[in-house]
Amino acid sequence: MTTNVQIYEALKELGMPLSMTGYPYIARAVQMCLEEPEYTSRMTPVYSLLAKDYGVSVNTIVRNIAYCIQTTLKNSAKLEEYFGIRNSYADIKPNEFLAGVCEHIRMRQEDSEDEFQGK
Repeated sequence: MTTNVQIYEALKELGMPLSMTGYPYIARAVQMCLEEPEYTSRMTPVYSLLAKDYGVSVNTIVRNIAYCIQTTLKNSAKLEEYFGIRNSYADIKPNEFLAGVCEHIRMRQEDSEDEFQGK
């Protein structure tokens, strides 16, 4: 399974509406964070690169990502699986959201490699 498919599956499993403007920004941000894990601690370069890639302002990227994440956090039944047990999921920041999704994808990749190797 390709990384793009894994990202799509993870975001879909979380209940993120694919029709939202922020979805492609988040999907690309997850891909960037999988390639460069340090991006999950510093969102400014991610926002800047996305704005450049999509030809929109950084403010547009930030606003659409935040709204898409908020919508997903309100409607998802899988938050504990991705982000652990918390008192409130409403306060998850974008970098925490991306880190949780990336970690979930990495764990699934490891599990499928173990299955492939017969472990």
